[in-house]
Amino acid sequence: METTTDMHPLKLAQMKQEEVHRCMDEVQAKASSFLEFTMQWKDLEAHLESWQGCLQMREEALDLKEKKLGETAKLLEEREKEWIGKRNMFEGCLDQLIVKQKRLDALVTMINKSEIELHSKKKKISD
Repeated sequence: METTTDMHPLKLAQMKQEEVHRCMDEVQAKASSFLEFTMQWKDLEAHLESWQGCLQMREEALDLKEKKLGETAKLLEEREKEWIGKRNMFEGCLDQLIVKQKRLDALVTMINKSEIELHSKKKKISD
């Protein structure tokens, strides 16, 4: 085999040119791959940014719902306290009503006895 020093300068130039072409083709192939990778990376970044925006909007919406739920829970607690107070007041009134009903029943019984007694006395007087 010939060494590069023994070769004809034209043949040597042609070999070097072929090597440069081969290297250039390889560089272009790698550049194309790198460009494709860069484009895919940008697409991925855009997709991730889009998701990040969506997630941020959902987080804000959930925070707002959580705040409203907290306010609603507080309002319900206040209403429950009011209701308990009214229930206790009602139970107190009911207890008073029961006592008064018993007194009324006792008075009605006493009036009925008195009427019977009066009727009996009137009958004795008229006889």
